[in-house]
Amino acid sequence: MNRKKLHHAIGVLLSTLATAACAAPFAYIANSGGNNVSVIDTATDTVTTTIPVGAVPYYVAVAPGGKRIYVTNCADNSLSVIDGTSNTVIATIPVGDAPMGVAVGLNGTRVVVANQADQTATVIDAGSNTVVGTIPVGGHPEAVSFMKFYNGNGYFLVTLPATDTVVQVDATSLQTGMSRKVGEMPRALATDFPYIYASGEFDGTLAKIDTFTGPIGVWFPAQMIPVGSDPMGLAATPWVFPPNQSEPSLEVLVAKSSANSLAVVNAQTLTTIADIPVGHWPIGVAVTPSGAKAYVTNYSDNTVSAIDTHTHQVVATIPVGVRPVSIGRFIQPFGDYTPDAFAFTSVFGAQPSNPLLKAPNWLISDSVTVSGIDEPVAASVSCPAAQCALSVDGGAWTNYASNVGSGQWLRVRLAASTGYFTTTTARLHVGPREASFSVTTKMLVKFPKPVLN
Repeated sequence: MNRKKLHHAIGVLLSTLATAACAAPFAYIANSGGNNVSVIDTATDTVTTTIPVGAVPYYVAVAPGGKRIYVTNCADNSLSVIDGTSNTVIATIPVGDAPMGVAVGLNGTRVVVANQADQTATVIDAGSNTVVGTIPVGGHPEAVSFMKFYNGNGYFLVTLPATDTVVQVDATSLQTGMSRKVGEMPRALATDFPYIYASGEFDGTLAKIDTFTGPIGVWFPAQMIPVGSDPMGLAATPWVFPPNQSEPSLEVLVAKSSANSLAVVNAQTLTTIADIPVGHWPIGVAVTPSGAKAYVTNYSDNTVSAIDTHTHQVVATIPVGVRPVSIGRFIQPFGDYTPDAFAFTSVFGAQPSNPLLKAPNWLISDSVTVSGIDEPVAASVSCPAAQCALSVDGGAWTNYASNVGSGQWLRVRLAASTGYFTTTTARLHVGPREASFSVTTKMLVKFPKPVLN
């Protein structure tokens, strides 16, 4: 068996084992013309039930673990909350005018809705299903997404079609932060830290924003990838083995509405490697947690196309309700992305770094072992006004690790301050969890001058 086939066989085996342990994930399809949601069992590619919701449902977000599903109802300014066990609506939450995008924070406690007509974002407490804040964002917001790197529910991203930008918003302070120009009329977002992807419907582009390579707090200008044909929904796959390729790659899937196809873009080379024919006027796209299959909503056909991401072939066409949309992460995730709490022991009395020799005095933390997750998460370290790095399983020092799983151990390296009795701090982020490692330099002891008699 060659290497590619072996990797694919392992992927299929892992997907089968995950399915057996957790049951197959479900896809939730918002039918904008039927005011309901079709539930697809991705193991059999059949509709298992249909759930009535509000008027003109559009965007969908499934909470971690699949316990809650959130659907924006554009025509009646509400958000339907569906229980993932009973498949019934358990709450209807009033939000802003013309709600569109919806996203759930990685630890599942915050939900954000983009309200296009009144140009705001509504922040909702998922435990109580109550609105905790409304943020003016301008630009007629549409899509919204959290990123793995950011601390739990701390930050989310919003597309602003009126200004052709993506903006970062702090869900705690309710303040906007970094922003970048993307393509014209950005309709959808996909994120895979440290990258943000946005579709530009009017200029036929896919924008890629690097949020990490540059200085802290700086986003590089977006790289623009031509894809053509009214791109709408986006999804970033897990690392997969595409046809005729022995090494894995990250792929971004782009629903091209007027071409009736799904573009597959290699995220490293920024080239389109496949263009898969689907139904008429595709809009939404999402992938299963294993990355083995993608699902595309076909607005004019009233169908959903199921695609094998390894072969880039349609494997099923599933009839659903009237005018399906479902932009967003509409497939139930398997895993728990929140690690168990961890902590470091602070260091006191360290020798200061020597500024003249430009030789940092590196202090290395005790190790912490990741536990409590069944899906890999991103790990990163931040240290404003200091130098720091992290190491995974005793490996090289770096600022970022893309896939850290349970059982792996991490350490942090932090440079001591050049001043006496001064503290520097590094924060290690593992998925939505974080902890601080602090180093305090020793005191400068000055002895009194002797008194001469």
